[in-house]
Amino acid sequence: MRMFPRCCRVPTPKPGWTRLLLQINGTMRRHSMSRWIAAGLTLCMAAAVCCEAEATEWLSVRDGRFVDESGRHVILHGINVGNKSAPYFTNDGPEDYARMRSWGFNCIRLLIFWAALEPQCGVYDEKYLDALDERVAWARDNGMWVLLDLHQDLWGEGKCRGDGAPAWATLDNGRPHASLGFVWSDAYLVSGAVQSAFDNFWANAPAPDGIGLQDHLARAWKMVAERYAGEPAVVGYDLLNEPFIGSPILEAAAAVMKPLAEVTRDLPLNRETLFGLLSDIALFRRAVDEAGPVFQRFEREKLGPFHQRMADAIRSVDSRHILFIEPSPSSNQGVPSDLPPVLLPDGTPDPQQALAPHAYDIVTDGPTPEKADEGRLRFIFDRHMEIAGRLNMPVLIGEWGAFYGSPRVLPVARAVQRQIERTLCSDTYWDSHDKIDQTAYFETLERPYPMAVAGILRDYAFDQETGIFTCVWDENPSITHPTIVFLPARRFANAEPPFPDARIEPIASGASNLVLTIPAGNEKRMRDIRLSATAM
Repeated sequence: MRMFPRCCRVPTPKPGWTRLLLQINGTMRRHSMSRWIAAGLTLCMAAAVCCEAEATEWLSVRDGRFVDESGRHVILHGINVGNKSAPYFTNDGPEDYARMRSWGFNCIRLLIFWAALEPQCGVYDEKYLDALDERVAWARDNGMWVLLDLHQDLWGEGKCRGDGAPAWATLDNGRPHASLGFVWSDAYLVSGAVQSAFDNFWANAPAPDGIGLQDHLARAWKMVAERYAGEPAVVGYDLLNEPFIGSPILEAAAAVMKPLAEVTRDLPLNRETLFGLLSDIALFRRAVDEAGPVFQRFEREKLGPFHQRMADAIRSVDSRHILFIEPSPSSNQGVPSDLPPVLLPDGTPDPQQALAPHAYDIVTDGPTPEKADEGRLRFIFDRHMEIAGRLNMPVLIGEWGAFYGSPRVLPVARAVQRQIERTLCSDTYWDSHDKIDQTAYFETLERPYPMAVAGILRDYAFDQETGIFTCVWDENPSITHPTIVFLPARRFANAEPPFPDARIEPIASGASNLVLTIPAGNEKRMRDIRLSATAM
């Protein structure tokens, strides 16, 4: 059985900007009858929603959490889906979305592209939009939310040899495109064309019709938002994937190398040496902190105003969907962030926004991805949580992994899983590809997790080695919908419900994987479960 046999081309590796800077320098948880009846009714309702996936509820942000219409704390978990080249969508079908749901996913980050939306200046592609409608419907029919991600890599198509923006919106000042050749993302550092394209975008330079580039994109976002304003299956809009700083990357590169130069004076200058040194979190912190001011200035002066312009356009037609904002991609390796929130006209933060950073260790895409350091990963996640705490936003790690077919990355995938669980983040793995369910690391994608809890989630974890799954939450007596926990059958086929009124059943008709349904109580209390999986 093939996963997305025609939907995705060979996945594009994702960048680790710190790794690239180094490379430039030659381195690199007995009732009365009435309660039983009540529990039975609750379970029947849950089965209709969770097992038949007849509807998808609206999600919103409340007190730094994703919540559904009943008030349950929701954890989003899923995968990135998309095709980076025209026609952008090919022959994937509803069966692929049903398969993703059977794996326990309740969310997909669906890539959309400016070049696909507006291939000609001021002209929108209705055929592409119809295809997008189709995929949103497939997700809805399978009980999954869709995060629409305006994607880009290396700015856009044509001369920059990337994806995202259309050629007509690529203002490169005639500068050449270049790449170091190690990985595609080298070009962020050495391509004048890519840097100038971003510089002109951040300046809202005029397009061929005299309208600013950002104004064009704001109109495109408004068109998309108006189309999906009444669609609960769309959880929200990721305003721009990995918003690159442009030419100031050179200043940041020089800054990050200062503390590294001090400790490499008497050492061989190679990637292996520096990656080893950067396992020292104190040194790693010094290096990324040196670049902080450059990126923080960019976030305040360029990225924040861009987010506001896109948000204003979207909010003119859609006040309900969540706005997902990404900090500078430098934060994906722990660089300090000063990202501002999107504001309402009265100057207060828009209540419906979420933080959507990525999490990649500096060895991502290199020849030794198994050497990712859990200390660095923990540091990166801690930095993301600092931003989220300051902004009072929930976090969805929009991308992590990029493991593809590597046979040696299981320990690294488990390390990232631990960080996602520790921080209670939502996540979407990068990215879907053929036979992903046959990879060693797939266990970290098809893993037990609380999909929705009748209160506030406090802690959960699954130890892949011991097979112990634990979950703790504070139950809210005003919530009548049940707590739902996904359980992969390969580890929990023989699991017993932890409470008399709980039940375990297939996640969908014909699916082998399971969901644990725990009816909500009528009292304020802390609840916990502990389940033991079958040994592998």
